[in-house]
This record gives sequence, structure tokens and C-alpha cells, in this order.
Amino acid sequence: MLGGTCSGGPNDGGDCAADGDCPEGTCSGGVTLPSPTGVIQVNYLCPGWDERQFEPGCDADPDPANGTINLTMTLDRAGIGRVVWGTATTCRYLVPGEGESFETSYDGAVAVDLGDTVPTSEDIAELLVTFVLEGNIGFDGGDFGINQSFRIVLADSDGLELLGDVGDPAPTETFNYFFQGAAVVDFLQLWGMAEWRLSRVVAFTFTLRWVPYVSDVVVNGSLGGNPSANLQLQTAVDDLRNAFAIIPGFVFSWERANIRLGVGYSDFFVDGFYLIMPGKVLSNVAPEFDIFVRF
Repeated sequence: MLGGTCSGGPNDGGDCAADGDCPEGTCSGGVTLPSPTGVIQVNYLCPGWDERQFEPGCDADPDPANGTINLTMTLDRAGIGRVVWGTATTCRYLVPGEGESFETSYDGAVAVDLGDTVPTSEDIAELLVTFVLEGNIGFDGGDFGINQSFRIVLADSDGLELLGDVGDPAPTETFNYFFQGAAVVDFLQLWGMAEWRLSRVVAFTFTLRWVPYVSDVVVNGSLGGNPSANLQLQTAVDDLRNAFAIIPGFVFSWERANIRLGVGYSDFFVDGFYLIMPGKVLSNVAPEFDIFVRF
């Protein structure tokens, strides 16, 4: 609202743009403008390699010869859209170092993920944003290709975090990948069983299983798609550490075969395959079924 006036409250008669400007009153009498929607083109002239740009009070005129960055962003009533994209054309800039600055340039695609729609009142420099660059960086007389994602708070020069490289499709493409490989985990299992013979055929058993040590999972394989990339992941397996099972049961013995049946509590151990299923998967029910055949 433009030209509004507060009615009531301690700011009665004062200028306002919304009711929030009028404690205990209302804002009225002005012109209400519709919320803007559309696309914004940002054309930025790069600072170049002039050392004077770091001097206090420097106000040099932008020079198109230093290159440009052209960005596109969307705008609606909620604010600036989450994704900003564009290109840099031979953008020259200085990277400050200890005692000297390095002449650097970038030429290629740029994409920025702001994480969510950003209200126009919020300072983008304080946000944690993700950049994707695909192009060429000129540095110290050389030219190097780059296809990298990284995350940074613009106002914090020490907050750079490199993200995993997923290949080199253009930043505007959708990343579709599939994983092929194997997972390996090491663990130590302790097992004990007590048996009380009730008859020649039937015996009561009490089995205890416990896993005092489990390594982290190591996954080795390839991430396929366009293009492919090698991948190694490591993840925790806290649900399996100190896994245990308490299982009462019965053994039935005949001349050629034995059958052991039992139902217990906690995690499910799969004999022969060295697998452990966390108890929460089966509501802490641990079944046991074994068949032994003698030849």
C-alpha cells in the first residue's frame, strides 16, 4: 500500500504501508498494489583485475571489457524463486591472497539453489546457498575445466563446502543415476545354547545370540547414468551394534534328521547367510527354524 494513513493507536495519522505499521490501529486510505510476479534479468559487469577495487572508497566505473554475468530469476508474491540460473562470459575478477592477488576469470554456466523461496526482505548474502558451475576457469595464465557443486554462505568466506561431483551434464539438466555395486560389513557374533533332554526325541533349548562389534558399512560400486562416476559410500549401522536374541525352543531328534523350532525376543539372526535383521522390523519377534539331516 502506498500513501496509507494510520487510524487509531499511538501512530494515529502517521504514514503506513500495512496494518503492522499501526499498532492498535489500521492502515487505510492508500493505494494497494498487486503482488508482483514475473521474471527478472540481472546483468552484472564483473570487477576486473584492477587492484584499486580493494582500496577504501574506490568507485571505479564498470567496464564491459571485464566480462559479464547474466542471471535469470523468478519473482512471485512469496519472493524470489528458489533457483537462479544464467551464464558468465569471460568474467574477470581478482582472488586476494597473502601479499598478492591472482588474476582469475570464469566462462560458462551458473546455477544457484537458494534452498527455498526467499522473501524480498531477506538478505541473500546470509543464506546457505548451493552453486553449480560448468565451464572454464582461467587462473595464473592457465585454463581449467570445472564441473562442480559447492555450498557456501556468501557473507562467510570461510564457509565453502564442496559437494560430490555427479558428472558433467549441464546444470539445467535433471540428474538420473542408478547404482551398481556391493556392500560389506564385518561383525563379531557370540552364540551359546543350553539343552535339556525331555525324552529320546524331544529336548528343550535356550539360545542366546549377541553381536558385540559391528563395523561400518562400506559400499563399493559405480554410479551409472550420463555419464557414469565411481562412488564409495560409508554409513553407520547403529541398529546392529549390540544386537541380541533370547530364544527358547524345542529340538526334535530322529534317526536321520533333527528339527529345531523356537520363538524369541529382539533381533532376527539368519544362520548360514550371516545376516541380522533389527528387531523393530519384526516387532522384536525372533523366530528360529533349523533342519539337520544326517547321511
